[in-house]
Amino acid sequence: MNKANVRRLAVRWGWEEVQHNAESRVLGFVKGKHRVNVYYTTGTVGTCVNYPRQAKMQFFRHNQTLATLGNRFQDPRVDTGPGYYRRHSRTRPEPSQNRACSGVWACLASQEAEDHLFEQWDSTYTVVLALGAGYFLVNHDGSTAWDDVPIELHNKVNGRQKSRPPVDYVVLGEGDYYFVQFADGSSQWSASEALSKELQSRSDCDVELLAFAPGGGYYIMWEDGESCWLGLPRGLHNQLIGRQKSRAGVEFLAVGPEGEWFVRFLDGDWRACNLPTRCSDVLDELGEEGRSILKVLFGHDGSWAIVY
Repeated sequence: MNKANVRRLAVRWGWEEVQHNAESRVLGFVKGKHRVNVYYTTGTVGTCVNYPRQAKMQFFRHNQTLATLGNRFQDPRVDTGPGYYRRHSRTRPEPSQNRACSGVWACLASQEAEDHLFEQWDSTYTVVLALGAGYFLVNHDGSTAWDDVPIELHNKVNGRQKSRPPVDYVVLGEGDYYFVQFADGSSQWSASEALSKELQSRSDCDVELLAFAPGGGYYIMWEDGESCWLGLPRGLHNQLIGRQKSRAGVEFLAVGPEGEWFVRFLDGDWRACNLPTRCSDVLDELGEEGRSILKVLFGHDGSWAIVY
């Protein structure tokens, strides 16, 4: 989209320009309590809505035109229903193992982190998302994007040569804790002594699922389906220990730094506890719309994301 045309459209509907980041190619406009960010070279438009006494939410649409941008300037809440979508690109391969998802809701610690995440996220292509102080995502082809991750992890993946195995899986934890696994099964991490010993004890088996828990706790599921955990919140521990072997196993699990947790089982059933108020409200709204909740992730400073 032409910058001059975007600016004229904003003025027409009473929006004030407050940002032009030439490096990120984004124009920012505000009107009352609302903000619209326009990534004019990619056609991505983000609408940020402030809910009274609730979290600030940001909704993105890709491949937009001046006509659809005009709709958002007229009514900034036009995107506050089902999250956001991206048109399917036939030039990109479909994920072979991970289920494609339709959208994401997120409330991160900073506007910059939210902008970066939503610009990089692709609902048909992104297969791994991790939250910490910032975020880390992995796409189906092994390409990655991140913001505000532990410097040790940044150094391991930044500028990684194409001849080396790509990133396959990433998890972020409290402080500078992280776990990264590459496509050849090799892995590196910064973790508590207990978790490090557990990972080293089965270095011959890939990690299928890992979650950090407060105080050095953890949950691990190995590629062969075996799992173990230590120091999980009591409610989550009870969900796992009391589950009969005849029932569906764990598909996804996450624990936050304040003891918030989410677990989804292979039959689609899920449980959660101690969620931030707005996160819980969004889950209710998505449930009313008939959405399937795939993941809820937790980061530092009350940040969270819902993948559905």
